[in-house]
Order: sequence, then structure tokens, then C-alpha cells
Amino acid sequence: MARWPAEDYVRPPLVARELPSTTLAIWRFRVGALLLLALLTLAVTLLFLHFSGVTAEDPGLSGSLSPAHPAAL
Repeated sequence: MARWPAEDYVRPPLVARELPSTTLAIWRFRVGALLLLALLTLAVTLLFLHFSGVTAEDPGLSGSLSPAHPAAL
């Protein structure tokens, strides 16, 4: 009669472990959320600057978004 390998397996004893800190998890979430918000803000700002036509020479809004400027004398 053949023996099955599963019969030789001995499960290791369960070892009690302290739960991870919930305070650490909360701060990890806060830092991640703030980084995500900062990246989103940066992306929106860069897209706005790209599509609004703002340049270093003319820092104001160009096109139909800019208010009426008096003619230069």
C-alpha cells in the first residue's frame, strides 16, 4: 500500500502576532492622499498653463479669457 505525501505534512504551530498599528495606517493614508492631491493640482496647473497660452513674456491670460486692455500709447 502506497503512502500519500500529505500524510507526512505537519502544520507549524500558530504564533500569536500583534496587530499592525492603526495610527500608522491612518498616517500612511493621509500622506498618500496628500501626495495624490499635490500631483493632481500640479497636472491641472500645467494643463491650464499649456492650453491658456501663458508665456514668460506675457504672464496674463491670452485670447478670449483676458480682460480688455487699453491700447498702448
